[in-house]
Amino acid sequence: MSWSGLKELNALAKRICDDFAVNYPPAIQDEKKPHARKQLVVALLSVEQNIGRFLESNPEPGVFKRAKCANEVKWGLKDKGFNEQLVDAVINKVVFGLSRSAAKRKAKSAT
Repeated sequence: MSWSGLKELNALAKRICDDFAVNYPPAIQDEKKPHARKQLVVALLSVEQNIGRFLESNPEPGVFKRAKCANEVKWGLKDKGFNEQLVDAVINKVVFGLSRSAAKRKAKSAT
């Protein structure tokens, strides 16, 4: 098992949590106003952008690294005061985002 890249992975998790909280403060998570929903969309896009930048400069993370990053994001968002449902949605985005590079490579090699 390779432990290399964990520093970068922890930095990614912290960046995801910080950017998400800046774009969508926990205080507005229960609001149903259109402005709050737009901010949520922007925050979720920031998650995708952070993952995309990470994958450009780092090799494909394995299952352990994806799970570790998701766990770090989960606890980081919970510590910031986000509710369980929203945290789960972000975690799904993180796990699938980090997995997409593997799926694309397998699809290309199969053709």
